Amino acid sequence: KAGEEVEGSYRGLHFPSTDIPQRTRDLYTSCKIRQVNDMYAAPVAILWSKAVTNDSMLNSNMTLRAVHPCFVEYMRTMGVRASLVMSVTRGPRLWGLLVCHTHGRTKFLSYQKRTAILFIMKAFAGRLSALEEEAARRAHALALHAHAQLLHAMLQPRSLALADGAGSSAAQLAALRGLLAHEGMLRLVAGSVGGGVVLGEEVHTEGEVPPEWVLRKIAAWGVQSAGPDKCSCSDKLPQLFPELEPFASLAAGALVVPFSGGCLFWLKPETVQTLNWAGDPSKAAQRSADNSTLLPRKSFAKFASTVKDTSTAWTKEDKQRGIRLGELVEYVRSTCRPESLVAYNSALLQHRPEHERVAAELLAAMHASSVPAFGTAADGSISFWNAAMANITEWSEREACGRSLLAMSDVAHSPALQQVLEKAGQLVESTNAEIALRGKHGQGVRLVVKCLPQHRPSFAPAGAVFVAHDVTHTRNALTRLARGERGGQGLEGLSATGEGAAALSVDLSGNVTAWTDAMAKLSQLSKAEVEGQPLLGAVFGGMLSHMDDSQAVKLETLIDTALLKEEVPFVDLSFCCAQSGIVDALVTACARKDGSAGAKLLGVVLCFHKVTARKAMENTSVVRAAAVAAAEAKTEILGVLYREMRNSLEDVQGNLAFLEDAEASAEQEQLIENTQQ
Repeated sequence: KAGEEVEGSYRGLHFPSTDIPQRTRDLYTSCKIRQVNDMYAAPVAILWSKAVTNDSMLNSNMTLRAVHPCFVEYMRTMGVRASLVMSVTRGPRLWGLLVCHTHGRTKFLSYQKRTAILFIMKAFAGRLSALEEEAARRAHALALHAHAQLLHAMLQPRSLALADGAGSSAAQLAALRGLLAHEGMLRLVAGSVGGGVVLGEEVHTEGEVPPEWVLRKIAAWGVQSAGPDKCSCSDKLPQLFPELEPFASLAAGALVVPFSGGCLFWLKPETVQTLNWAGDPSKAAQRSADNSTLLPRKSFAKFASTVKDTSTAWTKEDKQRGIRLGELVEYVRSTCRPESLVAYNSALLQHRPEHERVAAELLAAMHASSVPAFGTAADGSISFWNAAMANITEWSEREACGRSLLAMSDVAHSPALQQVLEKAGQLVESTNAEIALRGKHGQGVRLVVKCLPQHRPSFAPAGAVFVAHDVTHTRNALTRLARGERGGQGLEGLSATGEGAAALSVDLSGNVTAWTDAMAKLSQLSKAEVEGQPLLGAVFGGMLSHMDDSQAVKLETLIDTALLKEEVPFVDLSFCCAQSGIVDALVTACARKDGSAGAKLLGVVLCFHKVTARKAMENTSVVRAAAVAAAEAKTEILGVLYREMRNSLEDVQGNLAFLEDAEASAEQEQLIENTQQ
């Protein structure tokens, strides 16, 4: 709680989902703000116009709509006199609500204040979206890395078993034992304490697990109940099978992923929880005696309940990781058949020269590109330096290659670069990271980079490729504008820099005050069309349509941040022009001052860098990495083939030695001699 002191607190208390019915939730996705000025005010009837139907009014976002009597009673029970509720949405989904209450007095917020609050909530939703997307992207990258390591762990023992002449069943078991080595399978699903593989009559486990009969029962249930999503999961196993209650400390929850002939499984232990409710949840809502009126509960006193025999829930990400690993196991088992392995190896070896040729051609294109790009080895030394980087820094490729990238960076920006390299070592991409390098003659070079990690066939880190955008002149010009060193002039100077940045400025009301020629060319809108118009809504979101709502939030956040900080990070922005279609840009901003002694704030300047060429270079780098991996992946295959051939030849030589010692006719001796040759 915050603000006025009230008796009691609801902090930490749970409310049953029935307190906010689905109809109300649906309403909050369209009507983002709802205020009730006085819970004790009598509702006023609506005088209907003949041109307006009841349905059209009821389906509108009318903020003065009367409150449901059940809600009024609910609020009065809580001692609330006035309320303000704002929704936080993620796309079409209601994520949460921000609720404000006043006790003992009425409260009315003006339209201007409500608009300001909506703006803050929109910025919050945009930031929330960015954080969730970043977390999901990072989790996805880590899952891919873990899947790759587990695939390698399965392929290596399988290949050795096949090369040593073992049958396909033995090779499958060897592969699955590799899967369970080093607890890699457990680390794939957070919170699991045990897991394993069931293959026919074989059960292989890792971590802490209950007896084998329990595992077989869980596996049988999982295989039988698997739906279209190819998995089964439960966080309440003892409720499904009461006989498993004694083992809840090891297997209160299970995730089962079937594959042909068996399944993978993960187990979670019991998590005993004490939930504190605001009132008894079993008495959440009741009906009047004649069943005509819905009545809320009459008490919000703390009510404690204990939840047992339940594990933490299985998330969507947990299930996706398990399903993906099941697909990899299916693939490995199929390649355990000798005829499949031979056909697979032949196809890979046949296409090796083509992959190497494609990789070489793409590397040559990256060298000649006007987009700055460079690469590092696993130890952080520079391994690739294209002509554009040589032009910017004046370091030639020969001079740059072999040097430590960190040693070439500006000291103040070294920690940011170090973080990018560490993430690359974990095979995690970095987007729009800003780094600073020192040129050959000590000049500073500011780059916005996308770091694309590289890996070997074994999925060990092999360095990274950096695709960059030079923002040196833009940063210098914006710094001078932010300090008021060039007064109200110099906006066109941004477009005259080597980077050709497009620029615009807005006043403190958000209306466009300047629109450079470069911005007119980028947006295909003249200065006369946009000058004096609100940047958000009329220009971006009107004349220039957005790809989605998050783009508008990015612009709003940039403008707000520029008023608080001298240097604002670059962000990706996409918008649509009427003639040229989608425009991808890097955008930053700074506050604009008049240069007087008091440094009066005039507004905000925004700079746009078109990055279409950089996006193409990023795609080229990804395709080249795939081609290199496809070519290098043959090393392990060749090793397997070599061992298979060696074993076969040794068998032939042993047979020949035996035949030489045996008595043979002239015809047989001639056959032996031909075989030896």
